[in-house]
Amino acid sequence: MAEDPNKRRLTFQGERTTWITPVTLDDLLELKANFPKAPLVMGNTTVGPAIKFKDEFHPVFISPLGLPELHFVTTTDDGVTIGAGYSLAQLNDALQIIVSEQPKEKTKTFRALLKQLRTLAGAQIRNMAEDMWQASLIFLT
Repeated sequence: MAEDPNKRRLTFQGERTTWITPVTLDDLLELKANFPKAPLVMGNTTVGPAIKFKDEFHPVFISPLGLPELHFVTTTDDGVTIGAGYSLAQLNDALQIIVSEQPKEKTKTFRALLKQLRTLAGAQIRNMAEDMWQASLIFLT
């Protein structure tokens, strides 16, 4: 039986740069141990501008975009945990559902975050930007 191509590490090798897509969380951790300075790229909203405007160079990029461990929403009595792989659009959708299902007094922070999300980027960026939403939480503190 042939190996499932979706379960193999994908590597693109250029003259100056290598782009690696891990297939498991353990694979990602191994890559970060081997390439500690390699940026994690998901939506490229942080790394792209740094390369373009700050003239940064990275010989290796790691893109954990497809890791299922980074795409989840868990709701408990203590709060909500949202995987770092969610795009801003997915984060918005998840928070909309949570706000509609929870009592108003438990969702004040989520409603503030939803308000902030409306002002962040255009639809195309919101659909891809994962690394941006974590940094955007700073605005709420």
